Amino acid sequence: MKKIAVAFLFCLTSTIANAQGTSEFRQVNKPVVCGPIETILKHLTGPDVREMPFWTGKDDSRIGEYMVLINPKDDTFTIIQFSDKIGCIVGMGNKNNFFKIQQNLQRL
Repeated sequence: MKKIAVAFLFCLTSTIANAQGTSEFRQVNKPVVCGPIETILKHLTGPDVREMPFWTGKDDSRIGEYMVLINPKDDTFTIIQFSDKIGCIVGMGNKNNFFKIQQNLQRL
């Protein structure tokens, strides 16, 4: 898992660095790690990573869904996008931070 995580973070870092050159929005190709959703969830919730599902949501197309998994003890998180059979890790890391929702709603 550590080798996959390092490879993913390397790809993510190079994509972010490439996207920072302009203030305009643009589409970039972002390499992601994908595989059977059952395998991904089994690994993330298993004894090595010990993350648990925290949030899920569907995108506007209703084709894809998203899930955030966290391990509050180790302070790690993973964001996955998935369909019925395939899932992709679109982000992972540590030092997560929970915002107070009420304060953020007042800003809107």
